[in-house]
Amino acid sequence: MHYIFGSWFDPFTKAHEAILKALQKKVLTKDDKLIVCVTANDEKQDRTPVEERYALVEKDLKAKKIAHTLVVQQNRMYDFLHSKLFDNVPYSDITVVIGQDELDDLIAGKWKYSETLMKNYHFIVFRREKDSITRYSLKYDSNFKFMDIDTEFVDVSSSEVREIFRRNPECHYKDVQKHISRPVFEYIKEHQLYHQNPLNYADIEKKFVEDYKKRGWGTFANTVDILATCGDEVLLIRRKKPPYQNYFALPGGFFDAVDMIDKETGATIKADADLEHAAQRELREETQIDAPVEKFEQIKTYSHMFDPRLRIVDTAFHVRVNAAQKKKAIGSDDAAEAAWFKIDNLPKMGFHHEQIVKDWLNTK
Repeated sequence: MHYIFGSWFDPFTKAHEAILKALQKKVLTKDDKLIVCVTANDEKQDRTPVEERYALVEKDLKAKKIAHTLVVQQNRMYDFLHSKLFDNVPYSDITVVIGQDELDDLIAGKWKYSETLMKNYHFIVFRREKDSITRYSLKYDSNFKFMDIDTEFVDVSSSEVREIFRRNPECHYKDVQKHISRPVFEYIKEHQLYHQNPLNYADIEKKFVEDYKKRGWGTFANTVDILATCGDEVLLIRRKKPPYQNYFALPGGFFDAVDMIDKETGATIKADADLEHAAQRELREETQIDAPVEKFEQIKTYSHMFDPRLRIVDTAFHVRVNAAQKKKAIGSDDAAEAAWFKIDNLPKMGFHHEQIVKDWLNTK
């Protein structure tokens, strides 16, 4: 009988080793052949080079004296089983060794010619939890045998090993001994297989962000609008510039996400700390009223198309102004003037500002 056990082995773990030892102890006879297959890289998988993974597995199996034939599996299991390696080997003389996750994929048809494989070949499935296979109703039940992996290896993970090394290339064996043997640890350290230091991480992050920006998500901006009230009056400004030039509107403007240089004065304009601070700044710039930032309360966020320049995501705030502050209101910056209007007698306004007032009134 030929027993075939394949995986990425990135890296080879104690769980992989436990499966092979279980086969050696409970299944294999002196006439059987154990073939360990290291899956080759493909363009869709970002894996350690197959040569490194092959050498890593070879070192561990030799150290543990597990008799085997080690090969590189260049293609999918169906094609591999029909390669020259198995010429003149009948189907009945081949058993494929898999884990429970692989059984899920096999039954779901994610393997090439899954139905043919299950019909023609024998399988040994190693499960991580007892009785976890009872949910399966296998069409070719007689071709499947189930075995349990020792509980101490249930949580062993190749991906966790990679992450430990990437976060700390100087880690010690005690940090990973739950997952891998010392020969595997030594090989990884010697060949620096997963040694991405913080600088590498920074480069990866930088490249990701650069590529992300190239996707062309479109242009949009964040703005804030302020509904300032004093009693039953609302503060409006008359816009000095397009769009909606000479229309009345609520004070407001763009959220400054980054530091900028004022074109006229050359001074640095600091980025807004958050939307509340942006609302406080815009009210001060356009009306000369400086209200405490903690007084600004969000009304609603608007994302429908209401600005002819570009897509805007606008957050509207309400702030109550006292009588002393009310007297200070004067138009400045982008505002030609600032004026107070009775809330039940407002002029026609630009943008979606009439809707903001309605939404605020509905919350009272």
